Amino acid sequence: MPDRSRDWFRQAERDLSHAEKSLRDEEYEWACFAAQQAAEKALKALHLFLGQDVWGHVLVKLLEELPFPVPEEIREGAYVLDTYYIPTRYPNGFPEGAPFEHYHRKQAEEAIEHARKILEFVRFKMAEKRGSASGP
Repeated sequence: MPDRSRDWFRQAERDLSHAEKSLRDEEYEWACFAAQQAAEKALKALHLFLGQDVWGHVLVKLLEELPFPVPEEIREGAYVLDTYYIPTRYPNGFPEGAPFEHYHRKQAEEAIEHARKILEFVRFKMAEKRGSASGP
């Protein structure tokens, strides 16, 4: 089976770019969701890079399934981003109001920052593993 981790990571970068554009366009619910998607795809890229099967959308679970410790800052960001997977898109995520009425600039900025850190973590881990594979 071919290694598709690079494809997943490139899409994660593109999703992060989409989140930034949504922030600029004041579409905060989409910025939050795209940030969650960027982090999810980056973590799936890392799992694939490590040769692991990966399923699901819960970032915290994707982190727990990695074969090495994860910094608390990354884990905390994942907890925040996990809350943006469903209610950012569906009106029944809140007792009333459309999703766009519940998200604001601060949330979108925070979501993008968490996603950036997760992408950097994944980029570092993939580079680190590549470097150790060439070894002595």
